[in-house]
Amino acid sequence: MCDAGAVQSGHVGVVSLNPADTTPHALDGRVLAIAEVGDRIVVGGTFTRIRSARSTTPIRRRYLFAFDPATGANRVWPMPEEVGSFALREGGGLIAALRSGFALIDLDSGHIERLIDPEADRPENRFNDGRCDRRGRFWAGTMNEPRDARSGALYRLDPDHRCQRMADDVMVANGLAFSPDDRVMYWSDSRALTIWAFDFDAASGTLANRRIFARLAPHQGGPDGAAVDAEGGYWSACYRGARVMRFRPDGTIERKIRLPVSRVTMCAFGGPDLRTVYLGQLLDDRVAWFRSPVAGRPPVHWGWLV
Repeated sequence: MCDAGAVQSGHVGVVSLNPADTTPHALDGRVLAIAEVGDRIVVGGTFTRIRSARSTTPIRRRYLFAFDPATGANRVWPMPEEVGSFALREGGGLIAALRSGFALIDLDSGHIERLIDPEADRPENRFNDGRCDRRGRFWAGTMNEPRDARSGALYRLDPDHRCQRMADDVMVANGLAFSPDDRVMYWSDSRALTIWAFDFDAASGTLANRRIFARLAPHQGGPDGAAVDAEGGYWSACYRGARVMRFRPDGTIERKIRLPVSRVTMCAFGGPDLRTVYLGQLLDDRVAWFRSPVAGRPPVHWGWLV
């Protein structure tokens, strides 16, 4: 490991989502997140890892896109609206946080089953970052699109389809992650430059003791998507900061990875040894990556009790 605040140099690779096209393309939308879901890349409004592959979603294009780096195969699913985040289902397919709520997606047929829209009364909001906890519950936060109110909130969707609001008072919900011992949940507001920690009860899925874990300076960027490694380090993609930062469990910075792009939106561990960190980028249809000295943690499926 390195000293606090040290800038780590090293190779940052870039992989095009279209293996036949290695030139960068500016999208007419955004890539928001990378979900730790498995062995391919799936895109929607999100970048995702499905085991040793990668997934992503250009938000305004309303597609779910899968790319298998091992074979170079692509597959695209049109979506009825933007996809904020998603995770694999234990029974097959995906659980997704679409713009207007939670839905089940059958990847074989393309069928979408809408479950619930917990923010039908907040038309200015849409769903954003999300992930599963180790008990198979799907958590997803919302964001205020005009960026003029702290109307975003955090929701928990249980495998039996019960939905509950768990936290609120954010403008752009991001940074969801859980500590390896399942005792801490992390959540951020990119606009407030703040990452919070909560006491997390894995058995009941409840939160308590919301507190500031870290607050970034404006030049460091906004804390966007995040992941926690096997040692409990919290990795934060810093939007407009051209960096990824790893925080120790006490909130101090352990390392900074400088990036050749500023609008990084998500990081996720992948590869056979879970030591490759994949990065989603705004307005870019490529996945960047670098190697980590610390392994990530295996993904969890929705409905999967660990």
